[in-house]
Amino acid sequence: MTRLKAVARCLVIAGFLYAFLPGFAYAAETKTVRDDFAQRVAGIRMIGILTPDFTYYDSSLSGLKEKNDDQSRQAAQNIVNTVKDFLTAQGFTAKVIARDGERKESLEEIAELFETIAFSYRIHVTRAQRQNVFPHKAASFDYSVGPIGDILDAEQVDALILVEGGSVGASLLNPGGAVILVGLVDRTGALLWHEPYTQQGSGFLNRKNLTDPDGTRRIFETIFGKMPAVRK
Repeated sequence: MTRLKAVARCLVIAGFLYAFLPGFAYAAETKTVRDDFAQRVAGIRMIGILTPDFTYYDSSLSGLKEKNDDQSRQAAQNIVNTVKDFLTAQGFTAKVIARDGERKESLEEIAELFETIAFSYRIHVTRAQRQNVFPHKAASFDYSVGPIGDILDAEQVDALILVEGGSVGASLLNPGGAVILVGLVDRTGALLWHEPYTQQGSGFLNRKNLTDPDGTRRIFETIFGKMPAVRK
């Protein structure tokens, strides 16, 4: 990822963490699943998990936040392990796809497009105060990152699951929080399911955060609990 892209991504994640955490709520009619989800998922057996580029920030007593690379990597690994377990439990076979090698640029472009969709979705669909909402977007669910069949074929998977986001650790005076964006994309590029999870307060005492495997599992139980049931 170029320095410019990295800066742009940090701004997107910062926007979710600091601007969108407060007051996050769904509109009653909000959809997060394509109408033809069942038909499209029927042909999916192997799902690739794109390694998350997840950012974890330490929070000091004074309120200063600083990126923690070790905790970011730990959170990303916890996410991968947990998502793999949940997909396996639903009858899929899961394969971890790293963001490197000859397809690195293409994979990062897909992730960036997904983040852009999630950003737009938050602004124009889920605004609790109903400002800037696009009615046709709130009533339907039709988003795409563009065809990715060549990448899926090269990785020998049928679909791709994306997990992006960031987290701020809790301190005695700062409750912390997290934003996790999860999406399932098929070979046409269609976003079949999207779950934008936000958590205000990771909890200084209970340590429910993504750097802890058990905390990660509890969070993703909530996320995957909103995914339509799949029988394989």
